[in-house]
Amino acid sequence: SLSSPIILDNAFWTLASDPNTVLAQGQSITFTPVGSDTLTVHGELPVSGCPKTFDFILGAPVPPSLTLSANDLPNLSICQFSPVQLAVDPPLDPAFYELAWSPAGLVSDPQAPDPTAWPFTDTWFKLAVTSTAGCGSITDSILVQVTPGEVASFEAVAQDTLLCLGESVVLEGRVERVMALDHLDTTPGAVFANVQNGTIGNACGSVTGAALYFDGNGQRAARTVPFDLSNGGQVRFSLKIATGTAPCDDADPGEDVVLEYSTNGGGNWTVFSTLNEASFPLFTPVTVAVPPAAHTPATLFRWRQ
Repeated sequence: SLSSPIILDNAFWTLASDPNTVLAQGQSITFTPVGSDTLTVHGELPVSGCPKTFDFILGAPVPPSLTLSANDLPNLSICQFSPVQLAVDPPLDPAFYELAWSPAGLVSDPQAPDPTAWPFTDTWFKLAVTSTAGCGSITDSILVQVTPGEVASFEAVAQDTLLCLGESVVLEGRVERVMALDHLDTTPGAVFANVQNGTIGNACGSVTGAALYFDGNGQRAARTVPFDLSNGGQVRFSLKIATGTAPCDDADPGEDVVLEYSTNGGGNWTVFSTLNEASFPLFTPVTVAVPPAAHTPATLFRWRQ
């Protein structure tokens, strides 16, 4: 409940977020806010009739402490390439708080209270919480330790999951092995055969360390060495297409990044994924399935802009 600090004639109340809606009339209001806002009482001074307003800032103070968890645990050790569910206690309503998880490029949504994370190495995940009404801020962090491995995913499948008693079924295990990995922190590693108009750096940010930065004039490209993909597979990477100013200029319409494959040593290239220039303002994890036509003993890949 709030009251005007002085008596006003013809008093009424509005919110800054919806100034055309009168919430109540009179000297007082009982109100349950649904988010940070400014509540204003309007009226006239009794003697002069001059207009007068008073503002009340609505918000929630930040909690005195935060408890972060990873997969519901206070600390966690996982195998490489495993997803991690991050969370915070007490629960925080984004209507009252600004949330910022970092490293932002390793989480599904850095502004969500419970994003999914994909750490490749031991990583401290930090959450910064700020009251949107200016009622304080707080930060906390949690360590996720990562055990290196070569298995990206494992799936057990059955030919049929509904059987009659006495019938048999074929069970199958499908394993995705990591064939190559490059964090692009120093120089392009053995994964890449050629990089055109691109450099390693972090002038425009990175997931961790540095990143491959397309900055040259004309066509930019990064081409891999051949891989044996006779059994298929996936290509996984994180991508950011800048939206700022130099040196991280906003990409123009049509300056998309395409992912291509070649099955004849680079003689011909086929686009199998187009990454829109306006869809990746932050580093975003991307997974692209290798199409059946690229399931060969010597498949090349190329990122091109």
